[in-house]
Amino acid sequence: MTTTLAIVCNGGLVIGSESQATMGFFVASNTATKIYKITDYIAITISGGVADAQKIVDQIRAMAQLCILDWRRQPTVRSMAKLTSKVLGQNRMLPYYVSLIIGGVDQEGAHIFTLGGLGSILEEKKFASTGSGSPMAYGVLESEYKDNLSIDEGVELIKRAITSARKRDAGSGGEFQIVTITADKGVEFVN
Repeated sequence: MTTTLAIVCNGGLVIGSESQATMGFFVASNTATKIYKITDYIAITISGGVADAQKIVDQIRAMAQLCILDWRRQPTVRSMAKLTSKVLGQNRMLPYYVSLIIGGVDQEGAHIFTLGGLGSILEEKKFASTGSGSPMAYGVLESEYKDNLSIDEGVELIKRAITSARKRDAGSGGEFQIVTITADKGVEFVN
């Protein structure tokens, strides 16, 4: 139960979430981390089971570092998404209870991939959202997104979409968590 989203902007992308973690109808935390840096140019959002998601993040971070050491260059966003899909898919008999967004910037530009707990992988060209608040977030994204948004406009759109989700989804609340990713600055957490 959460709201995570990512949008492609002119010069990069913006990834956002809120910080509330729930256990059923109980708010377990108002400061849960839901966006993680994987490499200098790739980040991942988590929704679903926290333990499952944290395990996936740890595995993907380790694999990304091995790729960097072995290849002596940054992995592409697509390669990290496919690797994550393989990790998820090999556990189909006991699947991870997660829904993820992997986003980043590489030599081909900005990319967003959504991944399901069984290993499904979809590339989204403009925006994506996961979690229980995603229907409300999609309503804002579909009505307000436009091509060539600046990074600053993207941050504001993310805030509006999360605010909409927090108003109608009991699983979404807490503070904004926002990350920008650009080719020149990489992953930067926005205060």
